[in-house]
Amino acid sequence: MVLGRLQTERDRQRVLDGLEGVASESDVGFERGEIADILSGLGKRVFLLHNVHEDHPVTFQTRWVLSYLAGPMTRTQVKTLMASKKALMKYDDESEPKGTGRENSETRTSPVKEATTRRDISQRPVLPPSITQVFLPIRCRVQEDQLVYCPGLLATGGVHFVNTRKGLSAEEEPCQLAMFEGPTATVHWDASESIQSDSGRIESDPALPGEFTEIPAEASQSKSYTKWRKRLADHLYRSARFPLWRSPALDEYSFHGESEREFRIRLVERAREARDAHIETLRKKYAPKLRAMEERVRKAEARAGRERREASDARVQSAISLGATILSAVLGRKRISSTTVGKAATAARGWNRASQQADDVQEAEKSVQSHAEKLEDLELELEQEVQELTGRFDALSETFDEVELKPRRTDIDIQQLALAWVPMAKDSLGNLKPIYK
Repeated sequence: MVLGRLQTERDRQRVLDGLEGVASESDVGFERGEIADILSGLGKRVFLLHNVHEDHPVTFQTRWVLSYLAGPMTRTQVKTLMASKKALMKYDDESEPKGTGRENSETRTSPVKEATTRRDISQRPVLPPSITQVFLPIRCRVQEDQLVYCPGLLATGGVHFVNTRKGLSAEEEPCQLAMFEGPTATVHWDASESIQSDSGRIESDPALPGEFTEIPAEASQSKSYTKWRKRLADHLYRSARFPLWRSPALDEYSFHGESEREFRIRLVERAREARDAHIETLRKKYAPKLRAMEERVRKAEARAGRERREASDARVQSAISLGATILSAVLGRKRISSTTVGKAATAARGWNRASQQADDVQEAEKSVQSHAEKLEDLELELEQEVQELTGRFDALSETFDEVELKPRRTDIDIQQLALAWVPMAKDSLGNLKPIYK
């Protein structure tokens, strides 16, 4: 048994009940929960193959699917189908005051005939069976005498977009509606309208009776549809594009059908991981430079401390030497001798050395300040680059690039090109307004 996507939970439960019954009769295992999960997750053109002779079900996907099932009947179709039966029931229940039913049937018109006559007031054009006709849904209330069906072309198919260099691909199922322009059946696909396929509402018969406008002569010839199909394929090849979002920071692309908001939310965690990785790489890059600069600052500070101690010692020694010399000269009993003069000269030279030591201290302190400023600049440079990385990997504020995928000619498949009857509402002035939207 091959199963496709089921629309409602009730349908899935009915199918599961049937499969479970078949499995019990065949005395094979049946995992109801597993089958239910598979049926709930089936996508487009994905089917479940359940073979009672196999242990487990399998899923497979086809590229194209053609279904001849029209789906459940609409209320309008049920009403039309039951009209004749209701009319017969009403006709049989009516009481006849005079004569027999046979005599009365000859003198009055049957309600069935009256209903048929009303429906056939506006005749639908007769076309060759090779030309498929469809009716777009009526999406608002309209009176039968105001309903007009106008001819156009409705094309459905599939377009595959691919970019092999970047490894990107996507698919679309366009549904294009083009109206005939003028009596020559001119069709401009450039001005066609992309509408929602809504295949469950597009029918092969009118939902309500109405007037039919004339169709161009070319629209009744099968070869014209071959020509229009080729022109549509050329139009899609030139103009069909599939837009995707691209994150320049992460070089990531959005998924098929993913909005910009959903794409940003999906990239938040990915951007945080990439940012942390880049920051870690950046810190590793700056680590040797920072260590070298910190070592220079440490050495400069050590040298400055050493120079300050030497300068202090030199000043103390000079002061002691000079004071002793002066005291010896003042309190000495002898005249100033050459020894006293020599001591004074030595004290003066010591004072000069103390002054030079003070200059060395200033130079060492300047070196410490210079290396400290370079270290601060390096740390500031690192912090700025970290801030730039944080802003670049912010998925919520990043500016995305828009990338367009193009189709190849071989990837355009027009599955159906049909004559579409488009419902219009006619006002009191005769103007027509579309009511299929």
